[in-house]
Amino acid sequence: MRWRHVIAALVFLFASQAAAADETHYINPRFGTEITFPGEVFPLPQPASENGDGMSWAGPDGAWLGVWGQYNALEHDEKGLLAFLAPEYDEVTYSKAGKGFVVLSGFDDGKIFYLRTNFG
Repeated sequence: MRWRHVIAALVFLFASQAAAADETHYINPRFGTEITFPGEVFPLPQPASENGDGMSWAGPDGAWLGVWGQYNALEHDEKGLLAFLAPEYDEVTYSKAGKGFVVLSGFDDGKIFYLRTNFG
């Protein structure tokens, strides 16, 4: 089983965007992880990872979005992954483990973060 991660470390929560915002669509060729997001919020693509597991984008306000896939080498289920990931962050203010996904958000290194992992 593979994980598909989406993480955003945000300095500020971005306000609602106009409905006609330019969208950026990304599909990871190695794992098939796929995302569509407002390109104007994260307009600065960063170099792809060397092993092909993902990519990230930066925003002019310091926001960051990263998308990647990886194998579930430790064979965590949803609740196990939540317990494994939560201690990695300074303060988790929301967490949920559901069928096929894990969500964590809160504060880390003075920034707001949001992490979603989909099992697939």
